[in-house]
Amino acid sequence: MPNNTFKQHARRYYEKINLGEFDNEYFALFADDVEIFYPKFGFAYGHAAVKTLGERVQSAVSRFGFDLDKFIYTAENNRVAVEISEYGTTTGGKDFPDNKVSFGKFCNVFEFNTQGKISRYHCYGDPDYAGDDKERVAIFAQK
Repeated sequence: MPNNTFKQHARRYYEKINLGEFDNEYFALFADDVEIFYPKFGFAYGHAAVKTLGERVQSAVSRFGFDLDKFIYTAENNRVAVEISEYGTTTGGKDFPDNKVSFGKFCNVFEFNTQGKISRYHCYGDPDYAGDDKERVAIFAQK
């Protein structure tokens, strides 16, 4: 499959999240044995893991979305890296990003199998969406 097809499949993943549609089409984007990685969640496998991770993210936010027009895609062979721009509100009522300690930027890496399904999804972002981790914020924030 051409790289453009993989980019379209990666974009569809984010479109489905923006629409709040975690339906058969959403899960059909993933291979049955997909490997996922998310910080503080770790590694997990299969559709059940995709569902569990989604539920955990939803438990941390009351509103969540992606600014798709700000995404940057880099593709090589069956791999697509996506620079992300996200926004939302935590369940504690904090909007993010605040552009002081949370910037709504991170990167995901997708790998696709020969059927065009996501076989590997690794997220490289901080799940501390609103900068509530004061100890690490104090270490890394620019003064």
